[in-house]
Amino acid sequence: MDPVTISLVFGAAKTAYEAIKTGIKVGKEIQGMAGDIAKLYGSVAKLTSMSANPPKPKLFSKMSAEEMAMDVVVKRKQAEEWFNQVKNEFVATYGIRGWQEVEKELVRIQKEQ
Repeated sequence: MDPVTISLVFGAAKTAYEAIKTGIKVGKEIQGMAGDIAKLYGSVAKLTSMSANPPKPKLFSKMSAEEMAMDVVVKRKQAEEWFNQVKNEFVATYGIRGWQEVEKELVRIQKEQ
């Protein structure tokens, strides 16, 4: 992945997080924000994958491999922090068992796909 892709995925995570936080502030039900939560979850997964396989700098890239690796890791950590805040909101609403159900359902759906 190139730095532009990393920035796009991070931007999607930030947009989803901001939509969720705004929704929480105005009292929107957490289940009404399922799409935004899913986007944030997916963005964190993509950034995790990218940081496991840091991008190779292109011939004319202005970023070194070290800069690219640092960029993707920092962005992944920020997105994980946002996701954990949203997860805590979900757990506060539905309890830890509710979150465990979400994770179980996610695994089931991924296996089917």
